[in-house]
Amino acid sequence: MQADKQRYTNLFHKMLEKGVYFPPSAYESLFTSGVHDQKCLSETLDAFEESLK
Repeated sequence: MQADKQRYTNLFHKMLEKGVYFPPSAYESLFTSGVHDQKCLSETLDAFEESLK
């Protein structure tokens, strides 16, 4: 219950701008699948790192 909801909201929107669709709620889970290849995962990690700045 101590999650920073505003920070997650900001991260969610920054990732969305980069084409990465995170769950809209900080309390939902995020999953990968067999369709997510190394390129996709690397791009997601890059977008995540940039979005945290």
